[in-house]
Amino acid sequence: MKLKNQDKHQSLSSNAKVDKVATDSLKNETDIELKNMNNEDYLRMSEHESIDPFVSASTIQTGIGIAGKILGTLGVPFAGQIASLYSFILGELRPKGKSQWEIFMEHVEEIINQKILTYARNKALSDLRGLGDALAVYHEPLESWVKNRNNTRARSVVKNQYIALELMFVQKLPSFAVSGEEVPLLPIYAQAANLHLLLLRDASIFGKEWGLSASEISTFYNRQVERTRDYSDHCVKWYNTGLNNLRGTNAKSWVRYNQFRKDMTLMVLDLVALFPSYDTLLISCKL
Repeated sequence: MKLKNQDKHQSLSSNAKVDKVATDSLKNETDIELKNMNNEDYLRMSEHESIDPFVSASTIQTGIGIAGKILGTLGVPFAGQIASLYSFILGELRPKGKSQWEIFMEHVEEIINQKILTYARNKALSDLRGLGDALAVYHEPLESWVKNRNNTRARSVVKNQYIALELMFVQKLPSFAVSGEEVPLLPIYAQAANLHLLLLRDASIFGKEWGLSASEISTFYNRQVERTRDYSDHCVKWYNTGLNNLRGTNAKSWVRYNQFRKDMTLMVLDLVALFPSYDTLLISCKL
């Protein structure tokens, strides 16, 4: 297998630590801001709080649940575990009623007081629905193949669905990074990027059994390495941009700043920290 040079692995390890460094730094900055805030402003903070804490907790719980489920399948998991993981994620992100994607968008809009442009919202939601439907289509033959891995027909179907779905992720990710809307779209960008990287991992784990050539497996792996870096960089950059845009001197700005810092760390940075762990080559080297 022809692999990208190992310098990229070191870069990925650094990216995985970025969220901790950023969070520690932000904690220090927040402490300084609190010290500089006069008592009257501090006592009025709750009056300026317009973000429903129950809505906030419910929103970020979905992100925490997905990250926790992924943690249980890190390393080189069994085929059944991966099929179960996709089933769980589909259930979390495709509930009945308002989609979780819309809830993510609306929550960040409320924190930063910025509405996503209609065309960008509609495009993102449309592409997310398409990706969700396509992931469900891939999940079905994956489960069938897991139950009968020697079935030639099942192998062929899941391989073809895999290739089609992976290409779809490549095509649709830009819809979640529309210029000027990067910050409010960041949680769904992180979730979509996470799904793409998990999908790319499947080629390293199952590719040989599916009949992918060594060259094809290498191509998917190298794309995973590159996309891990690119997706991580995007998330960290726009997290910091969004946070800096909320920086202020009064109680109201501090509340939004702190809410953004806490919620986006849980919804975005904690997920990004998992990205390098999907690299089966790095994991197998550590075992």
